[in-house]
Amino acid sequence: MPNATQHRGFCALVTETPAPLGACESRSEGILTLPKQPRAMASRLARHLALSKRRMHRAGRRVLEDGGCDDQCTQRALRQQSATEACVAACEACSRCRYISVSAEANVCAWYSDCDVGDLRSWWGPRRVGAEWTTVKVRESIPPPAARRWSAPPPAEASRASNGSALRLAIATLSYPPPRSLPAPQEHCAFRLWCQGARRLQQALSGPWVVSVLILWLPVRGWGGLIPPPRPAAFCSFAQVIEPDQRLLQAARSCLAQQRRRRYQTGMPPEVLLKWQFVGMTEYDAVLFVDQDVDLMPVEICEVELRTRWRAMLPFVLRFGSPATRRGALPPQVYHIDGARAPRAGLKFIGASDGSSPVNTGLMLLLPSLRLYREGLRVLASCPLNVSHGWGLVGPPRALLEAPRYLKQRYVSPAAGGATTLRPRVDEAYFWFTHINTTGAMTNNWWRYVAAAEDQGFFWYMMFLRHDFGAYFNPDASQLPGNGPRRKQPAHWAFHYFGTVAGAKAWNGRLWDSEEHRKGQASPRLGYNLHYLSRVRPHLPSESAACDGEMAGLRRSAEAHPLARGVLPDRRGHTRREPPRFAIW
Repeated sequence: MPNATQHRGFCALVTETPAPLGACESRSEGILTLPKQPRAMASRLARHLALSKRRMHRAGRRVLEDGGCDDQCTQRALRQQSATEACVAACEACSRCRYISVSAEANVCAWYSDCDVGDLRSWWGPRRVGAEWTTVKVRESIPPPAARRWSAPPPAEASRASNGSALRLAIATLSYPPPRSLPAPQEHCAFRLWCQGARRLQQALSGPWVVSVLILWLPVRGWGGLIPPPRPAAFCSFAQVIEPDQRLLQAARSCLAQQRRRRYQTGMPPEVLLKWQFVGMTEYDAVLFVDQDVDLMPVEICEVELRTRWRAMLPFVLRFGSPATRRGALPPQVYHIDGARAPRAGLKFIGASDGSSPVNTGLMLLLPSLRLYREGLRVLASCPLNVSHGWGLVGPPRALLEAPRYLKQRYVSPAAGGATTLRPRVDEAYFWFTHINTTGAMTNNWWRYVAAAEDQGFFWYMMFLRHDFGAYFNPDASQLPGNGPRRKQPAHWAFHYFGTVAGAKAWNGRLWDSEEHRKGQASPRLGYNLHYLSRVRPHLPSESAACDGEMAGLRRSAEAHPLARGVLPDRRGHTRREPPRFAIW
C-alpha cells in the first residue's frame, strides 16, 4: 500500500445504493465494491502475529497492558488493513475519487472528491455502531465532473418541455423567529440539513421539469442580540427568498390573539399559518412543503428510482384540477375513489397524519388554487374557532365520524383512479404510519392536539372538513406505479425529526449532557441527535461558519458520549435510534 497517512474516522455519509453507469465521472461521492476476503487470509494472519509491538499498538483496536495486541485484535487490524488496500485500488480506477473511507467491519468503501480530514466522523448509523473507519487521501487532484446522463423523458414530458409548458414544482419551507424576544443563532442552523436535501432533490427532478427552491422568510424585527442570525442565503444560495403576505400574517395573528385571550393555545406561534401562503402560489403546478426538521432526501435513497417514481406520480395527481390542467398542458381526469366516480371530491392536498394530529403539515404536497387561498383568508378573518368545536365550529372530532365523507381516510392510488380507502400494507416498524382513528385528536376527542388551533387544525378543516380536497401519501408501494419484483418499499421517503423527546431539537444544544442522559434515561434523544448531526455537512459561505462550528461541536460531543455506541431502549423495549420515516411515494 502507498505510504499515505491514515486517519481515524470517515468523511461523510453517502448512499449505499448501487450507482448508475458513469457515476465516477459525474458525481462527487459514492460507494465502491470491496472484494471478498481470500481464503489464504488465515495463513497471512498467522504470519503477521509476529509483528512488532509498536506497529500493533498503532494498528490494533484493543491494546494489552504490556503494549502488545492479542490475536483477536490482530485479526481485526489485518482485516482493516486489507480492506483499506482494496479500497485504495478501487479508488484509483475511479477518476473523481480523491479520498476513501473504509471499514472492514461494516464492509463499506466510500469515495469522495473532497474531504475535511480535520473533522472526520465516527457514527455512520445505528446499524453500524462501533465500526472502525480509516480515511486515506489517494490523489492530489481530480478532473471536473461530467454532465449527468439521465434516461430520456417520456414523450409527453418532452413535448411539454419543448413548447415551454414544462411542469413547475417548488420545494418550499418556512422560517420565522422563535417565540421569544432574543432568538438564539442556533435556531437558524436548522437550514443546513434541509438545504442539503432540497438541493439533491432539485438536481434529481430538474430537466425536463422546472424545479425551484423557495424559503418564506419572516425576518427578525428589533434584533437585540450580539450576533444576528444569518439569512437563509447563507445556507441556500440557490434558493429564492420570498416575503410573507401581510394580509395573511395579520389575519393569523388577530385570530389567534383572540384565542389566547380565551386561554386556547396548542403550542405553536401564529406565524406557522403562513404555510397557507403556498396554497395561493399558482405560478407553480405543485408545491412540496417541507419543515426545516425534515431530511427531505436521505443518503439511503436511490436517485434513479426516486426520479422514476416522481415522473409517474406528479403528472397523475396534477390531472385533478392543477394549474397545469387549466393551462391545457395535461388532460383533465375525473377523480375516482376506490374505482367509483367522485365528482364532488378533488385533490389539493396530500399529506400524512401523526400520533397526535390528523394532518401533519411538516411534509405535504399542495396543488395551488388562488380561489381556495382567498377563501382561507376570509376564514381566518372571521376566525370561527373555539376549544370545544374547533375550526369552523364543526364539533368534537369523534362527532365527525357520523359524516363518513370527512374522516374516511383515503390514500393516493393510481390503481384506483385517484384514491383508495383500503388500509395500506406497510411495515410499521420501518415507516411511520398512523390511522386517523388512532391519533390523539380522536382518542382524546378534543381540539387540543398539537397545533390544532394553528396550522395543523386549519389545514385539516380547509382540506378535509370544509372541502373534500385532501388525501394521504400511500406507504403501500404495491398501489404505486413502477414497482418491480424487488421494489417492496416507496422510492421516496423522508426522515422527520419531529417532537422533542428531551425538550429541544438537535441543533439547540448539548441535551445529552444532562443528568438524565448520563443515567441513560433520555438516550432516545441522543440517538435522534446523533442521527441528525452525522448527516450535516459543512458549507462554503463564510456567513454560515458559526453554524458549521456549532454543529460540528455538537456532533463530536454526541459521538464521545458513553451511550453513543449503544443507545438504550425506550419504555416499550424498542431501540429508538432513528427518527420516523414518512413515506411519500
